[in-house]
Amino acid sequence: MTTAELPSSLASLPALHASPSSYSPKSSTKLLETALYRDISVTFRDAFGGPDSDDYDWEDIDYEPDMDETGGVAWDRAHITTDGDRIETTITRAPHLARLVEGITLDYLNMDFSARWLPRHFIRAMCAACPRLQRLRTFEADGLEVDALADILLQALPPLVEYEAVFLGSLPRLVHRLSSLRHLRLRRLTVEDNLGEAFTFPSTLLSLRLGGWIGPSFPSLPAVLKDLAPSLRSLHLEGSAVRRLGVHLTNFKALVHLTITDMDEEDLPLLHTILHFAASLEHLKSLRLAGEALLSLQTDRLPPQLQVIRVEEDLQPGGLASLLSDESRGVLRQVVVEKDWRRKEDWEKLGAEKGWQVERFGVKVVFAR
Repeated sequence: MTTAELPSSLASLPALHASPSSYSPKSSTKLLETALYRDISVTFRDAFGGPDSDDYDWEDIDYEPDMDETGGVAWDRAHITTDGDRIETTITRAPHLARLVEGITLDYLNMDFSARWLPRHFIRAMCAACPRLQRLRTFEADGLEVDALADILLQALPPLVEYEAVFLGSLPRLVHRLSSLRHLRLRRLTVEDNLGEAFTFPSTLLSLRLGGWIGPSFPSLPAVLKDLAPSLRSLHLEGSAVRRLGVHLTNFKALVHLTITDMDEEDLPLLHTILHFAASLEHLKSLRLAGEALLSLQTDRLPPQLQVIRVEEDLQPGGLASLLSDESRGVLRQVVVEKDWRRKEDWEKLGAEKGWQVERFGVKVVFAR
């Protein structure tokens, strides 16, 4: 294999084998290969730069008719560019590299056409070549693109442990067929979904993320989560999902980690209710909160059993100091402010006064004891 056959991001790797001046130990080479190939990313974008581009000629575009896989791949290649071909060539020609691949991310960038066939072709090849494939993530894929991938995954049934996508079409059938699936992240529950009240999430999931907007035709969240709720350990709710499911939080008896985001100021009463219910979850150890409602949240409403509290930004004035000095929270071990944009607070002084160690990681501030 030549360097030209490799993706540009990986082109330097063969030099470690070929250059006599590098003197890289074999163990170092294996570590580099593992770091490079454990998680790979593939992009799909318009070959024409989109309809606003000077190179875009509508007269040269034939809209996609019904076609078989061969015709579909050819159609995609005429309209979409991707680095997936080079990555596929590299991995399928080197079984020792294929065995390193555990995660794949597909990025759909600036797409005016649905990239259905090339991603299908790529994922089919990776499922066949990579026995340790555990994670698949898709970003900005539309409904047709997600359906196309779900069909391939239903055929290949790779040992996926983690899957992230929008929630459309064939995905309900897929999550029940992937017996190894433990972590599911769904960014949108859209109006196009027509699942029927019979659908439920599998009880084998350990973590679930529900984000974005939920369409009015989507079934009741408590209904689709009824089998999963008693055993779920990590739950992440955003926006509409918070409003649909928050008052049913007591159903999640095994919950250890809870994330609530996108809470507006008018959602403060709902947040108070959610936190009241969360206090009854005896296994809950970690809570993350984000949204404008935090600016008015009183810290004494936070569940008393928490060991870790994470907030996106600072609480109301004096809120953090009150939290750190609350002697009733004997089990609290860590408080994290994820985005200290202003950097005006003397967190080190506050930590010293309250008996906490303070560490900064960029804009993140961590209090620990």
